[in-house]
Amino acid sequence: MPIVTTPFSPRGVTQGGIKVVLAGQDITPYIDESSIDIKDTLGQGAGSGSGASPRASTFTLKSSLGPAATAVGSGTRPTQPMLVRNGEIVIYDANNNRIFGGYLTKITDQTETTQVYTQLEGVDYYQTFARTIVNDIYSGSDVQILTQLLQKYAPQINIKTIPTLGSMTFSLKNYRNKTLLDCLTDIIDSTGYQAWVDPYKNFHYVSPGSASTAPFKLSNNPDFVTSFQVGVDSYEIDDNAIINRVYFYGGRKPSNDFVQDLSPQVNGNNTTFLLAYYPRTASDGKVHAYVNGVEKTIGYQAGTTLKDKLRSQGGTADVLLNADAHTLTFDIAPPAGSTVTCKYRYELPLMVVLPDPVSVRYFGGYFDGTVSDQTVVDTQVAIQRAKVLLLEQAYGLRTLKLRCWRSGLQSGMVLRVDHSIRGIHDSFIVQEVDIKPMGNGFFEYDVTCGAWNWSMVDILNHLFAAAQPNDTSSQESTTQIDDQEQNENLSLSFSVSTTTTKFGTYLAHTFALGDGRDAYAGFCSIGGPNYVNSVLADAPIRYYSMDESSGTVVNDLGSQQQNGALTGGVLLGHPGPILNWPTNADAFDGSTGYINLPMTGLPRGTDATYEIWVNTSSFANQGTAAISPRYMSINVDGTNAIHIAAVATGGFTFQVNYSGGIANLATTASLNRWYHIVGVWQAATHTIALYLNGAPAPYISVGNYGFGTAGANIGRRVDGSGYAAGNMAHAAIYNYALSPARILAHTNMGLLGHE
Repeated sequence: MPIVTTPFSPRGVTQGGIKVVLAGQDITPYIDESSIDIKDTLGQGAGSGSGASPRASTFTLKSSLGPAATAVGSGTRPTQPMLVRNGEIVIYDANNNRIFGGYLTKITDQTETTQVYTQLEGVDYYQTFARTIVNDIYSGSDVQILTQLLQKYAPQINIKTIPTLGSMTFSLKNYRNKTLLDCLTDIIDSTGYQAWVDPYKNFHYVSPGSASTAPFKLSNNPDFVTSFQVGVDSYEIDDNAIINRVYFYGGRKPSNDFVQDLSPQVNGNNTTFLLAYYPRTASDGKVHAYVNGVEKTIGYQAGTTLKDKLRSQGGTADVLLNADAHTLTFDIAPPAGSTVTCKYRYELPLMVVLPDPVSVRYFGGYFDGTVSDQTVVDTQVAIQRAKVLLLEQAYGLRTLKLRCWRSGLQSGMVLRVDHSIRGIHDSFIVQEVDIKPMGNGFFEYDVTCGAWNWSMVDILNHLFAAAQPNDTSSQESTTQIDDQEQNENLSLSFSVSTTTTKFGTYLAHTFALGDGRDAYAGFCSIGGPNYVNSVLADAPIRYYSMDESSGTVVNDLGSQQQNGALTGGVLLGHPGPILNWPTNADAFDGSTGYINLPMTGLPRGTDATYEIWVNTSSFANQGTAAISPRYMSINVDGTNAIHIAAVATGGFTFQVNYSGGIANLATTASLNRWYHIVGVWQAATHTIALYLNGAPAPYISVGNYGFGTAGANIGRRVDGSGYAAGNMAHAAIYNYALSPARILAHTNMGLLGHE
């Protein structure tokens, strides 16, 4: 290569070794080699705090080509060296390796003393994706979506280097008026992968654990075979950036079809009925109103056509919907005793809470961080985004700045550094490489490294290896996720859920219990409402959360796993007492509906606690025998029985029949309100306690309750009388006396505006 003196004396000599090509023309003789500054930045890892932002490379250099006004457009094919706006530029080192590839994006005429020169600046191939707009809808794996995006919007990029197997499945990605860079980043942020385009236009997409390892190690005692000399400039530990618990706030997602029972609002005169939530159309595109099973014609309050006017006003509507006010207004009041229901959908917010327990124990407390992205409505995606942030900052920021003089380092590589004087013996992610020329085509590499949470890298690897996460649920809620010990054998016990599971079915423990309900780091379907986990932590032998959306089986989440059976007039998916879990109650009709429970394993004359949430619509006695409604009735034999029942004058009672006597206790209450009712029986002293919304109930004298026949029911007495009307949820039985503190804890986690 010729040695050419440019106007930049004495720095203006380009020594043999490097090569700079602009728009296909070699412009090396017109470049001041000492001015070349190339920065290769990962933009991801410790400190970024924003997910998997892509790698970016930029360059600046000084040239004697110019002035800037002489530059031509990139549509011109130059036949000699000249400035080309947005022209492709490639920089080679002394070994003819490409160390930069991209486009010239900025040209500036400048003066240094008496010399006039032109400064050239540009970005790598990846950054040009910010200039391309995408308007498409995609679904499939991360690899499939990335491939389709690049094939259509960046055909000049080689995608053969992309893995063939995806790590995550997306049901829908709606990219409207988004840049190609934003679309790619959206996928990368979800998976935690690294992505970049190298100087040869190859697209790379790799997981953190499989990031390319540096071709050598750095040490202050190198062997010059596998390790080479390093100069450590600084090593910083910044604990201001610790984040070991992430709160992810996503967007909103439609619920399943929800049927709300409006019958409690029927009195024969009422024409306006209040809906529990802002009504959205059901899955068939309509809102439905029914009176005694007959669908009524719905119009809209804001409408102006005849179909949006009541029949009495000359229109065709039987009922008008006011979505903003959450009301249905009937033309004719439904008769007293009518069954009125409305089917619609509502929106649920997504929130995921993900801690790193190992970091929490290390620092002795929580350090919270938040991620907010309204475009995310999939739980799996939210979990991945939270994991990436923990990956980066669960142990604060450790930043290592060093220098070396051997080529081959790129951002994203895993670099081993040993420095005996500073006590550094660890592997680091290369965050940035600042390439500075030393002459003759050789460079000094100023490297910035950040240490990642390697246990989280392992967790992410197992997550991708175990299954392709895929969100199939149609409902979202606050989800608590706990990761296991980092030294647990994750390769054996790690699992990922790819189907919708019931709330509270799985729990995270310090050690696996082997009961079929263990949850592990990365297990995506654990959590559910905190209330469920609180109940299960108290080890009930039976626990019926009553959150089923279909069928006749009532699942027992307790230790006995004795499922109940729905019979008669019981409607599922009704509003319950737990916040962010609005469809966790069953509605009983008061005449035929009840749940039959298996008898095996129920307490017989021993200590026990009985718990249920009730929102009753009637305390009145039923039938000629004047049997009061029973919310929980258990007759285990001819001697031992319990009842949680209504008091006709307005209230609830807890009664235990035992060998030698009867004990009962009652308190007052109101209709159409949620109550947390807990009865505690201590056999040794023949004493009982009744708690209403966490408070001990004052004694009220009530009559005795008969045994009935042997059996166990929710919603009626076991002999087929005393049917209860209203909503019930979260029935639990314990084989010991639950403490007042735990009872109050359950109450406080459930009431939340219902009291």
